[in-house]
Amino acid sequence: MRGKIVIIGIIVLLVSVGLCGCTNPLSDKNKFVGAWKGTYQYGGIGGLSVSITFLSDGTYTACLPLKTESGTWDVKDGKIVKAGGTNPAVAYTYLFSNNDKTVTLTSSTENEQWVLTKQ
Repeated sequence: MRGKIVIIGIIVLLVSVGLCGCTNPLSDKNKFVGAWKGTYQYGGIGGLSVSITFLSDGTYTACLPLKTESGTWDVKDGKIVKAGGTNPAVAYTYLFSNNDKTVTLTSSTENEQWVLTKQ
């Protein structure tokens, strides 16, 4: 009897540890929905004010310095991917902080970073 309990305990432990690293893309996607404001850095230029609204239908509108951009977005493979108008799709790694009220988006291929606070 004691052997069965130990085996069941080990199985429960392994399943728990295995599921710890899983993220739920739908949950992360829901965190993005809403209006955000913050700063934008592109190349050597930083601290530019931006705002972006992610809608639950997978569209967004961003107000950047000198232009407004709109397009589609989605969360895939631990990254947020946005494609605006004629711009190619760009994938950003993201990190939520401050109880999911702040998010940092970083694209190494485009050399840009967004630091946004939910409004």
